[in-house]
Amino acid sequence: MKILIIGVGRSGTTSLLNGIAKQGYTKIHEPYNKKNHNKKLTLSNDNIVLKTIFGQLPKNYKKEWKELIKELIPKFDKIIWLDRKNMTEHCESFINLHYRSSLQPPTSVFKKWKMEEIPKSFNTDTYNKTIYNALESEKKPFKELVDELNYKITWYEDLYGKDRIRSLETINKWNLELNPFDLNEYLNPKNKYRQYTKSSLI
Repeated sequence: MKILIIGVGRSGTTSLLNGIAKQGYTKIHEPYNKKNHNKKLTLSNDNIVLKTIFGQLPKNYKKEWKELIKELIPKFDKIIWLDRKNMTEHCESFINLHYRSSLQPPTSVFKKWKMEEIPKSFNTDTYNKTIYNALESEKKPFKELVDELNYKITWYEDLYGKDRIRSLETINKWNLELNPFDLNEYLNPKNKYRQYTKSSLI
């Protein structure tokens, strides 16, 4: 089975990619990221899971992003679209990404973090508004393409939330060739990189 994960950035696509790959699938991580432009993309294996992010394009590709997705979809058996409902936490995830990337040397975003540990210079009203507007400009055409192609978005909150029955039901709707219970456990919120202080949970 070939599985394609398409998402807005910071929507849980990497964790889902890794969780599926742990069950015997060959993992292809963002082949159209500029860092991977010189790598050859091969889809010949039977069990593949590929993740790509809104706006990423192959080198020298002249068409729009939505055209790339339309070309990709027929090559896969299952398509999963990911986004987040909670705009505040979505923005904060990007703030953490920008902060980690600014460090010398840059540190991985795939490590435990708390919003309270990020310098206030990365959490100003102006900075937040910039990220919010950028996200809005991605989410709108993303949803438009989902609707055009008659798919449905899987929401981050349904997949990574505390309600593990809902997350299991979400996974089962995909009808993937894997153990849904193992994947559900891998995506358990106890494994999240983001940590919350007690005050932020009130």
